[in-house]
Amino acid sequence: MQGQFNSGVQIRSQTAAPKGDKKFGRVNGPQVEIEPSWKVGAESGYIYGEAMDTGWLTPKDALKPHQLFKNDEWNHFRVVAKGPRIQTWVNGEQVSDLVDAGAYQSHPKGFIGLQVHGVGDQGPFQVAWRNLKIKALEQ
Repeated sequence: MQGQFNSGVQIRSQTAAPKGDKKFGRVNGPQVEIEPSWKVGAESGYIYGEAMDTGWLTPKDALKPHQLFKNDEWNHFRVVAKGPRIQTWVNGEQVSDLVDAGAYQSHPKGFIGLQVHGVGDQGPFQVAWRNLKIKALEQ
């Protein structure tokens, strides 16, 4: 990832419905945050409710900026989503162990989305993924 912006990986994602809904066609659901480490750290690996009414799914007291994301290098993320529990690791260090029954009730299944935030007239920026592995877990 290059530049001063962030992206994420959507899990159990859906598109909003019905037609006429202000969020129609927008991907929504839990998102594992990916962002460069700033001087004060970053929130990579925490879980955000993209286009959900919740905002951050990770509790505010657990949103502690860290330096686990290696800027301008390939980074390794691991995500395990089983039932209402979502666990994440960044470069081998566990960042999140979230249990959210409400998010699981509204998003028990869905697709995986690779997300890049709009950056207006800034950039150009580049985000890339490689060696993606997906394994179905027994619920």
